[in-house]
Amino acid sequence: MTILQYMADGVMILNKDGKVRLLNPAAERILSTSQTKARNRTFIQVARDHRIAALWQRCLESEQEETALVDFDNDRFLRVVVTPFLQKSARGYVTILQDLTHIHHLQTVRQDFVSNVSHELRTPLASLRALAETLNDGALEDPPTARRFLLRMETEVDALTQLVQELMELSRIESGQTPLEIHPCAVSDVVQQPVERLQPQA
Repeated sequence: MTILQYMADGVMILNKDGKVRLLNPAAERILSTSQTKARNRTFIQVARDHRIAALWQRCLESEQEETALVDFDNDRFLRVVVTPFLQKSARGYVTILQDLTHIHHLQTVRQDFVSNVSHELRTPLASLRALAETLNDGALEDPPTARRFLLRMETEVDALTQLVQELMELSRIESGQTPLEIHPCAVSDVVQQPVERLQPQA
């Protein structure tokens, strides 16, 4: 019982009829209930989620461990595991509730980050390709135009170099090698350079 008290994962023990016999503090917190309120109530009454109840029903029918990921209460992401224990002296189910909200949030942030980085890479690469094709199509024969295009290509290369440096800096910050320093800045200064880069494409 002591181990259950200090577990980070929620633990529910159900009898053979699916009624709650025990909850640890983590399960009370996740389900916003208490041992007193939940005891002898049905699993569906305590969980208040049809997907979790359906998981127990599948375990009841298969007599095997069942697992599901559940977006619980629209603000928490749970991994739910229902395991039967079938013995001559006792029969019931152990339900584990793992709160993966933080991990799920980090995965979402990382996916958004990768998407944003991909976009930031595509923009200068597309510009470089267009400029190179224009030079190849005859702009090289016009020195003033060629020089203007080469200067724009240099600007795009500088933008790519800066992006790579920022990614390396972010990696060092995440690993703890470099402290994160926050300074005030003018928004106009931040957006001015990208606007100037994209102006020729408008």
